[in-house]
Amino acid sequence: MFGCSPDYFNDLPKHETGKNAEDYINLKRIARAENLLKQGIMRVGEVAAELGFSTDAAFLVLFKKLRGEMPESFERPQLDINQP
Repeated sequence: MFGCSPDYFNDLPKHETGKNAEDYINLKRIARAENLLKQGIMRVGEVAAELGFSTDAAFLVLFKKLRGEMPESFERPQLDINQP
């Protein structure tokens, strides 16, 4: 498409960010996931789907790899609006 190989395109941002495109995008996705989980609006599976992961398992593996903990540890308990 741009007259360069996928590997070359993937490595373009490396000189600016220190990471290739795939790693940089994954870091941004997981940071967004952490933020969504802390807000307490969405559960883990919902966050995975919102951020475009094909499966919950793929999301869990990447989250654990990049954050060192499971995403459930970032979940804020959802408030029950029916409780007095």
